[in-house]
Amino acid sequence: MNFYAQDEYSAYLVEVRKRREATIKSYVLEISYFMSWFNSNYPNTDYIQISRVILLEYIASEKLNGKEIGTIDKKISILKSYFDFLWQNNLLAGSDPASKIKRSKREDRGNDSDVLNDVDQRILNDWLLTKPITKVQKAARDRALTAMCLYGGLTAREFQNLRLSNIEILSDRMVVTVNGMDRKREVIIHFGDAKPILEYIASMHQEAEPNFYLFPTSKGSALSQRVIQFIFQKISKDIGVHVYPRILRNTYANNKFEEGFTREDVAALLGIDQWKPPERL
Repeated sequence: MNFYAQDEYSAYLVEVRKRREATIKSYVLEISYFMSWFNSNYPNTDYIQISRVILLEYIASEKLNGKEIGTIDKKISILKSYFDFLWQNNLLAGSDPASKIKRSKREDRGNDSDVLNDVDQRILNDWLLTKPITKVQKAARDRALTAMCLYGGLTAREFQNLRLSNIEILSDRMVVTVNGMDRKREVIIHFGDAKPILEYIASMHQEAEPNFYLFPTSKGSALSQRVIQFIFQKISKDIGVHVYPRILRNTYANNKFEEGFTREDVAALLGIDQWKPPERL
């Protein structure tokens, strides 16, 4: 798709920034990708109303979708370049929404293959499987989300779109049918690990239809990526362990590898073509 002032911005990259053709193509592709996301999530909002909050929401959604930190920083750089161009040429109604968005600090980047250490896993497992639940519905939901990632290896996008009809409960295990972008897979979670998910399902309204989202909002729609981010920030604060979907998925994969699964086996469990263990192994 074309975006606002695409030709002018492309000319600016060539004549002023002296960018190569391949670089310009990558810039145009990334801005088109952002605009597609913007139009999908804000269909009634004009581009001149794009705010810093909207840009941060997009960045958060890309993080939740598993994009690496280096990729995220590249996206930020491109968006800053584009909106700075619009602002310098008086093509924005107000200030530059990207001007105060910062790339990751070196010390905060971590490693995209990071996994939870043994101590943090024990703390998390204790919270998931033994601590009593107080505020039943939301607390049960938060534990179920965490269990889906830690014991099933699901991504945020995958559990976000799960429906009750994707869950099959057998005699000793739960089978979760995950419809990924390129393929479908079945994730098996045995009852010992599935306890938080089973308790959450039991707490849902009895009238919930099979096509009902497994993790819905109060209006019945899928959880937004911003809400998912907030949920994991709250969990991290509550238990004292920094958790988010990617590190939980990485931990699931690493645990399977240490149990004796081959790299090919782990990749199949994750629904991807290739997987490699953390370098420290």
